[in-house]
Amino acid sequence: MKLLRTYFPFSHRGRFSFEGCFNRGFCSMLPVLLCFACSPALFFSCTYGQDMTTDGNIIQTTEISFPFGKSGTEEIGIDCCQVLIFDNDTHKRLDSRLFFNMDEALDGKLEATSGTGEKIIVLLCNLPEKIPEWEDVLNIKALGKVSVALENESFRRPVLSGCADFVAGETVRVELRPLTARIRLREICCDFRGTAYAFENIKDVRVYLTNVNADSGLIPRDTDFGTGTTGQRYLNNGGLSLPDCSGFREKGLIFRELGKDVGMDPVQAGLDFLCYANTNTEEAFGRPLTRLVIEGKIAGKTWYWPIDLCKMADGGIKPGENYDIRLKLLRTGTDNPDTPVRLKDGEIKLEIEQWNEKEKYPVYF
Repeated sequence: MKLLRTYFPFSHRGRFSFEGCFNRGFCSMLPVLLCFACSPALFFSCTYGQDMTTDGNIIQTTEISFPFGKSGTEEIGIDCCQVLIFDNDTHKRLDSRLFFNMDEALDGKLEATSGTGEKIIVLLCNLPEKIPEWEDVLNIKALGKVSVALENESFRRPVLSGCADFVAGETVRVELRPLTARIRLREICCDFRGTAYAFENIKDVRVYLTNVNADSGLIPRDTDFGTGTTGQRYLNNGGLSLPDCSGFREKGLIFRELGKDVGMDPVQAGLDFLCYANTNTEEAFGRPLTRLVIEGKIAGKTWYWPIDLCKMADGGIKPGENYDIRLKLLRTGTDNPDTPVRLKDGEIKLEIEQWNEKEKYPVYF
């Protein structure tokens, strides 16, 4: 690990240390620490010590430790981390800001410093060093207005953030969550017996998200300072837009081709998509619902099966949640990718896994 750059507006000092892997007992827990299959919380655990600058100002040293983990079979890691500490007073000005480059193969510890008194810590991971700009972190209210774009997200290195209040010198734990929600089409099949297309397969299958919220605030929406910044810009609005899909740094985040025909035998699709939160649960002008769309051809005719994801969970799509879908299509879809299908009992099974220690729970439709 390397400390990239340290900046303290009020002449505080910062330092970085690495203490290697955690003890054997903790390492035995690593396989279940961070994965979308089990979805436990990822915490930064902080302890403090006291020191003094040459000009006599008292500062506090913050030690931050954290584990790495997996999302299914993929490694979820941290390439870089920003630690921002603000005064918890009327003005909430920046106290200190540090940048760290992480060795993704190892677990370690960071040390940051701050002044004394009541503070707010914000942790931002997997962001370029230039984001946010310096003028946007001079106080936490300004930081709460900063948004990031879905086009720059990543499956293996998603943007993670968290914040917490603490008093310098005390211990604080900060829950770290991704800004994105993960949508996974795990399995799909069809059975058209009893219809005009009995025993037909679905060909040229494409799967994508529509009405995708493309911006998210850096600070969680459920905090005092997070705006959420949702509903400002949508991708694939009303249907598939290849220009929208081509603007992503990492391909496949909202559009994939299945590459297989879908028939009566379940196809293990394993297609993952990312999107930002969409708390809309009823369609309204300027407030579209995010949908998972299955597109394919039956006997040469194109059909669409748009599924309202926002209606499948209380409160719509939330950051840090993982929506695991198994789909069995029993009838033809619609002729419009923005007209949702009404699925019968047994056609869809949704499991929601949260980014914490709760068990996953099924929702049947």
